[in-house]
Amino acid sequence: MRTPSHTPPGLRARLAADPAIRAALAKHWTQAPEAVRRILLTDPEATVRAAACSTYFAHRPHPIPPSDLLPALLADPVTRAGAVIHAVLDGDTLQRLAEDPDSDVRAELARHPDLPPSVREVLAVDPALSVRVKVFARPDTSEHVRAQSVM
Repeated sequence: MRTPSHTPPGLRARLAADPAIRAALAKHWTQAPEAVRRILLTDPEATVRAAACSTYFAHRPHPIPPSDLLPALLADPVTRAGAVIHAVLDGDTLQRLAEDPDSDVRAELARHPDLPPSVREVLAVDPALSVRVKVFARPDTSEHVRAQSVM
């Protein structure tokens, strides 16, 4: 197997220019150095950003994104669900995320360790089953709220 230093520069440039290659790199290289992760999290291609901030893949979660990138990741529809778990949940952020049209975002919010009980109760009756299941599965969800989430 050739090492990267033996790969011709022209081939390396063509590989780096391919969004599918960058997305695969972002998805599979979960322990990439921070400089590389920053590049992938801010890539102009949505598929690359989504892969770099995904919440699922072979039981190897992506590391916490750099804190200075979190506002942009939460503002971007393709990275929002992956960034939710790392968000600081102030009142405005909580409201925006709880009302997000994407049920994946609301489901990730339901998993957040700092989720206030009042928002947990709102998410327990969310129209999306995936959101209600996340609320139900929380160890800190009361039996009363669990009963609401299965109705």
